Amino acid sequence: MKANFKSALLIDDVIVTSPAPLPVTLIDFNATRQGQNVLLNWATSLEKNNAYFEVQRSQDSKSFSTIGRVAGNGTTSKGATYKFTDLAPLPGQAYYRLRQVDVEGTDSYSPVATVGESELTSTASVYPNPSLGTITLPEATSLVKYRVYSAAGKTVATGEAQGGSTIHIEQVPAGLYFLETTIGTQRNVQRFVRK
Repeated sequence: MKANFKSALLIDDVIVTSPAPLPVTLIDFNATRQGQNVLLNWATSLEKNNAYFEVQRSQDSKSFSTIGRVAGNGTTSKGATYKFTDLAPLPGQAYYRLRQVDVEGTDSYSPVATVGESELTSTASVYPNPSLGTITLPEATSLVKYRVYSAAGKTVATGEAQGGSTIHIEQVPAGLYFLETTIGTQRNVQRFVRK
């Protein structure tokens, strides 16, 4: 058929093919804080030649790094459940995803799961209280910024130390004071007496 301005070219018998099905059907993926750790759970409904999952983590949801690997179940029509514990999570908000790799090296990525600020024990009471010259900071997996100030608002000590550390305040005169601690973006203030 010769096409010109008044005629059209018709194409018949078009065949559309879809790419091969994904090797794993992921039905759930979530991340939750559990104490000092983050627990990741996921489940599949179908797996074909599933070699392994890489667990990846990011602080900005753009740049991910691998923090662990979990073996897959090969081929199964029954599906499976998986879990992984991040024992050294980031102190603030964090993002997780899975990189699934099949036996031929083909990979795919899961949706991203997010966890919020750590609910660390920064609200723990100051101890000992009253203090004879030392204070123990709240437990945390990261550094704790602290400031000791008087009832009049005058700062008498500041610093940064590992969570659970003991700080020395022997130079602070006896009286009523406040300890302000900051872990990531979480701030806490406790009142104490220096004897």
